[in-house]
Amino acid sequence: MSCTQERIGKKEKFWQEVPGYHISIHTEQRKPLLIHLEKTLEFLNSHSVPNCLTQPNLEKTHVQKALKQLKLALANTENKELNLGEHFSFLELRGAEESLITGYYSPVFEASLSPSKAFPTPLYSAPSNLSLGSSNYNREQIDSKGALRGQGLEIAWLKSPLDAFILHVQGSGSLSLPDGTIKNVGVAATNNLPYTSIGKLLISDKKISAEDISLSSIRSYFADHPEELNTYLWQNERYVFFQFTKQVPLGSMGAPVGALMSLATEKFPEGHYRFPPHMPFYLNFSEGQNPGKHKHIVALNQDTGSAIKGDLRIDLYTGCGQKGENIAGDLKAVAKVTFLWPKGIPLPQSLGAYPVKDI
Repeated sequence: MSCTQERIGKKEKFWQEVPGYHISIHTEQRKPLLIHLEKTLEFLNSHSVPNCLTQPNLEKTHVQKALKQLKLALANTENKELNLGEHFSFLELRGAEESLITGYYSPVFEASLSPSKAFPTPLYSAPSNLSLGSSNYNREQIDSKGALRGQGLEIAWLKSPLDAFILHVQGSGSLSLPDGTIKNVGVAATNNLPYTSIGKLLISDKKISAEDISLSSIRSYFADHPEELNTYLWQNERYVFFQFTKQVPLGSMGAPVGALMSLATEKFPEGHYRFPPHMPFYLNFSEGQNPGKHKHIVALNQDTGSAIKGDLRIDLYTGCGQKGENIAGDLKAVAKVTFLWPKGIPLPQSLGAYPVKDI
């Protein structure tokens, strides 16, 4: 039995059709979304669509049709309410009608291309001898014992281990260099070791309450207790290696991601995705602390994250820098998540009693 089969068990996973929606997409949201759709279509001209666990017959033409249909619908309803139900069938993954939605962002850190007292913490490029198993060096061996030191793998240096750790968790970001230059970095590879959330560790140890946990509260805690930082960081054995990128940010599928327009969902070890890659999804969730006020977003499934596990968990990309961090820090809600399938194309075979294939 493959690792993927173990993870999902023998229970069938398939989509069910639900009624469509009318939604309002404000003018200031419409133009960025149209631009993002165009960028994604350009990307798909020269890239394939990864395998999808819950829709094994998904083809690139299906994805292109969905994005073009959404683009056309947006362009033709410039100042009117958009009736997505006229253009798309709305599908839910059975058993995942409501999902926990959180946010992630691209941080901007002060950095240097050479080490100094002010910039002592390296970012590494990927070693040539990385394995797919558990034989790679862990975080403590790399950061404390210098397992990769002296191999010429350093690409930049940051001010602190916590800055580097946050960049590892977010997966991409920008480096602001002393001469004012901005360089973008993204994930090149990982050491394939398990990911452990330091937020959950801090909650478990009663350092920060579950209600108060956020990136801001984690920063504050370690500012007050710097002697505890490595104890927590090293419990997350997962280590990320970086490369310079022309664009920031790029999702793990290679396409550019857009603020409030891209999702990160689960990816299985064999390279299969739980939700259809690059396809549009409609999200409906309560906004901030006001349960009566709902946010309606159309976003594309374009990224993955090591902390994202299961049907009931997705991350919404919230943008770059402090603004992106503030939105991501406040975003934690139960969302109604539906997958948009373009009308005019036969509904997926995984509607109905269609079991997941052996992979």
